[in-house]
Amino acid sequence: MGIVTCFFGFMLRNPRVALWSLLVAAFALLAVAEWAWWQNARTRSAQILAVAAATQSAAIDERVREQFENLTLIGKGLLAPYLDGTAPARIPTPIAQALDRVLAEHPELRAINVQTPDGKEILWSTFAQPHKAIFAPDDFRPYAPAATPGETAPLAHEGLLTLPRFAPRFNEAVVGMRLPIHAADGTLVAYVGSPYRAAQLFARAPTLVENAALLYTTTIFDRRFQRVVATLDEKGRVTPIPSASSTAPPSSQSAPSAPPEGATTESTLSARHCRGAYCVTTAIAEPLWLDHTLQEARPRWTVEGVLLALFIFALTRLQVVHGKLKRALVTQQRLARTDPLTHCPNRYALETIAPNLLAQAERRNEWVAVGLFDLNDFKPVNDRFGHDVGDALLVTVAERLKAATRTSDFVARLGGDEFVILLTGLTAQGAYAELTAFGERLLRHFAEPFTVGGTTLPISYGIGWALFPQHGEELDTLLRRADEALLALKAQKGQTSETMRIAGEANASFTETAPTIDDPFGPAARQLLAAYTALLQDAAERFTETLLSEITEHPAIGKRLAAQLPDAFAHYRALVARHFVTLLAAEASDSAIAEQAALLGTIHALEGLSLAEALVGYSESERFLQRFLQRQGLRSSEIFRLLHIAHLRIAFAERTFLDAMEKTSATYLTLVLRDIPEPGNSLSSWQEALCDAIAKLPGIRFAAIAQPDSDGRFHLVAVSGKMNLAPLFAVFDPVRVPRLDSRRAEGQGLIATAWFRNTISVSDDYCHDPRTTPWHALAIEAKMASFAAVPFVDRRGTPETLLLIGGRHPYQFSSLWAQQWLHALKRAGDDALAHFDTETMNPLQTAPISVDRAAAIRAAVTSGGVQIAVQPIVDLASGRLVKVEALARLQLGTETLTPAQFLPVLHDDLYPHLFRTVLAEGLAWLRRWDQVGVSPGLSVNLDFASLHHPECSHWVQAALTAHAILPQRLTLELLENQPLAGNHTIEALAALRQLGVQLAIDDIGSGYSGLVRLAQLPFDVIKIDQILVRQMAHDPIPNLTVIRALARLGEGLERQVIAEGVESPALAETLRAVGVHVAQGYGIARPMPPEQLVGWHDEWRRAPLRVYPDAPLTTPLGALAYQWQVNHERGAFGLKPLAECPITAYLNTYYPDAHEIHAVHAALHEAAERNDQNAWRAASQELLAWLLREALAR
Repeated sequence: MGIVTCFFGFMLRNPRVALWSLLVAAFALLAVAEWAWWQNARTRSAQILAVAAATQSAAIDERVREQFENLTLIGKGLLAPYLDGTAPARIPTPIAQALDRVLAEHPELRAINVQTPDGKEILWSTFAQPHKAIFAPDDFRPYAPAATPGETAPLAHEGLLTLPRFAPRFNEAVVGMRLPIHAADGTLVAYVGSPYRAAQLFARAPTLVENAALLYTTTIFDRRFQRVVATLDEKGRVTPIPSASSTAPPSSQSAPSAPPEGATTESTLSARHCRGAYCVTTAIAEPLWLDHTLQEARPRWTVEGVLLALFIFALTRLQVVHGKLKRALVTQQRLARTDPLTHCPNRYALETIAPNLLAQAERRNEWVAVGLFDLNDFKPVNDRFGHDVGDALLVTVAERLKAATRTSDFVARLGGDEFVILLTGLTAQGAYAELTAFGERLLRHFAEPFTVGGTTLPISYGIGWALFPQHGEELDTLLRRADEALLALKAQKGQTSETMRIAGEANASFTETAPTIDDPFGPAARQLLAAYTALLQDAAERFTETLLSEITEHPAIGKRLAAQLPDAFAHYRALVARHFVTLLAAEASDSAIAEQAALLGTIHALEGLSLAEALVGYSESERFLQRFLQRQGLRSSEIFRLLHIAHLRIAFAERTFLDAMEKTSATYLTLVLRDIPEPGNSLSSWQEALCDAIAKLPGIRFAAIAQPDSDGRFHLVAVSGKMNLAPLFAVFDPVRVPRLDSRRAEGQGLIATAWFRNTISVSDDYCHDPRTTPWHALAIEAKMASFAAVPFVDRRGTPETLLLIGGRHPYQFSSLWAQQWLHALKRAGDDALAHFDTETMNPLQTAPISVDRAAAIRAAVTSGGVQIAVQPIVDLASGRLVKVEALARLQLGTETLTPAQFLPVLHDDLYPHLFRTVLAEGLAWLRRWDQVGVSPGLSVNLDFASLHHPECSHWVQAALTAHAILPQRLTLELLENQPLAGNHTIEALAALRQLGVQLAIDDIGSGYSGLVRLAQLPFDVIKIDQILVRQMAHDPIPNLTVIRALARLGEGLERQVIAEGVESPALAETLRAVGVHVAQGYGIARPMPPEQLVGWHDEWRRAPLRVYPDAPLTTPLGALAYQWQVNHERGAFGLKPLAECPITAYLNTYYPDAHEIHAVHAALHEAAERNDQNAWRAASQELLAWLLREALAR
């Protein structure tokens, strides 16, 4: 008590000491409290991380245990009675359906597989896939490692587990799970397993997702393989890390060899927990902000200034921390609202600021212009010069946009090359004038070339405008209207000089002082053009020079100009120059311009130019005129009015030009579609009528029919033309007449080529074509620049006559419509020859499909006449019925028509109906077969028209749902000769693939598929064309090579390979020998009514087709295939002993007395045993040659 009294007495006598003591005590208490709070926060965070790690590891362990328990029930309870370990598993339909339900309840499982005892092949699976297993036996290790000290040992079981691996057949990373199935005597008979989706196996536990206290990252570590297998980011998104041996996507990265150990440091917190095969490490994604704040705010102590530092810290601590947090918040807000590249406000800033500006304008009764700015052709800049140049260009564009706006305006970058411009403070009366002023300022700023890194870039732009409140009161509405205006402007790219357009307006006329001239041929337009006659004529002449010099370098246009006849280019040049001068002439009438444009349109159509190539002059003229007028120093209003008149006149000429192009092609096609002469009683009369009709077409110099005599010399039998025919008759004089003699120059031209090859022969540049050298001078005299020879054949396919057509213009027969026209002429000529008997010249009794019969066929398709036949597709290795192919049949009265008999007369709009009918019938039969224990898959042909229908995927999904069929059981076959390129096709295939159906490419080897096409498009099945299969019997070695290559290609791409056209056991045996195990064909079963399939299936199960290696070799072709594969793939080191060799058994059975070949075969094995490669190669080639002779002899 006395000590306390003395202490307070001292303090009262020394108030300064008392004050400092109180400050020191207060600071000490505050520091202790702060430190305790800091440590408590770190401790709580560490506890949360430890709980998360333990919960996550428990969740993963529980998922694995649950699946192994399912596999135990499936393997030992359901499947074990049907597994004998030696033959492929045969799973009854009820069991298969039960497994399908298990998969439906567990979407994390991709399939349930039954595998061979060695674990290398799949015997049976709920998922249609190749026999080769995804994981090798060495990839599996026991799930439960030894428990670490203090860890509860996991549940004991026999389960095996792999690292994640990217599986192309599933298009994702999976973890292999496998459970051994033992017989009663303990013998391993099979494995039951399933691929587990890695993303779902390692997904964050649901309790952590709901109650996460911190944003943390997670690392999953496999203790058995000592490597990281997956990571989870702060939001719980899983990134599986496939093993190095897998074929992972390009984004995959190599996994670290060891996990990060849990640790607690000054800058990070982490926790680790192990359970079962996996260890889970959780860590805070970023250092605690409090940690860094306290470190930075903590003063640097000195002995001399300790009291002063304590006082300053006590008074300013809160201000320092508050200031740092405030500055950090301001910085973060600024960064969140700013585009990092251009430093313009970003989309977030726009969405925050724009509503305030619109609300302010509404209060002040003002208008706001919202513009959507977009660069033209920005992507080619990136592609050609690189993204660095593109980024630098965007920065420059942003600077010029800011320079063109006022201080009250707003510019934001949406992304890419899109910017948003807000012009504020406008009035209803002056809005258009301000837009015009802004457009002029922008033109001035963008007139300076864009030079980035020494590269000058050709830059143009477009802006779509929407006005508040005229076009909307919400930002989204205004942006949408501005985007519509921009799209309308871009739709006329190359056809207009506009750079800005207002929503809902057809042009960019913003000015109010210069009235718009709507009639480009009216008095006001003529008066304005007359005031600038000399200037406009100079512009037209300069443009013509510029245009012709540029198009000469154009790939398509340049080669047509080079192929012009003498003096033709000068005529074309004069025609173009006169046309553009007339376009801008004050006195020009609309009829004069239309006449010139129609003539040019006809010429360009006949020369086979595309629309874009043909319109290049019009699209460039407006841009040239705009730049030309701007350089003359005219007022903006005058420039606009002149450009507006020019735009209207050019648009008028362009329409006339396009009409002429369309009319030209329509005139040609109308001839073959409607006006082709009907065959009468005289072939010669029909030939003359055909030549007359063709010669009347624009650009045709002549049309003639030629026929060879007994000496091979061609003679004209009909001719017509708009020219002096003397040069044509000179071609057929005795000296230069084309003939069927390839040893002479006259026998190597287009006429002889068309006859010998029975194909249409075309010369796009006749006067420079080396094949037509003997007739160049005559062609120039006849003013013929292009030529076509069309062979007409009789019913036996033998050429009888040739249709010869001369064109005035080069490349006249190269366009798509011209090619279609020539082929239509050929079909008409062939039909005409079929109509006439070439010996008696009387009409034949038989004729092509009549119009009435074609109409009846089309009516039957839509009125219930479509039926199906089915053809089984079997696994030659197991004898299992894999699937059936549904084939369309058409009942027409008492006739049953095959597709070859009715498809040629169907219109495109009937194909989707046919596809949906066959699909529905096939799925309905699947349900019926399921009820009697036969459960094959279904394969249906998908035509090009149905594939490209926007509702195709919805049709398929609806049909599957209506009949309760799993999508994995349906395969859609696309013919190889269908065009499958383009984004629309890829999107259509992706939509079908997303449903889960299988996609097959049919008739490989008959069309134009490439390796890139097979690798990139999402096909699951490759079907080898039956022509390749059948030709193995006639030309074995080349076709064996192709089919084996396709089989290996299918193995590499993990596609199922099916062979069509297997018509004999010999072909089946040959296919098995080269690695093709699934087949269909008459040798297995012919197409049958669907109600007969069950009976066929019962007979097939009793006596399936057994071929090598399940049975001895029985045919020379099969033995040849086996030996060919030994020679080319196995070599001497892959030979079986002589006594076990399949060739030995084959020779002993079928050629017991062929001692010489027995000796050759024995010598082959002896050479292999002593490793004598030369002797082995000689003997194997001799044996192969003998087998080839035997195969061909049979």
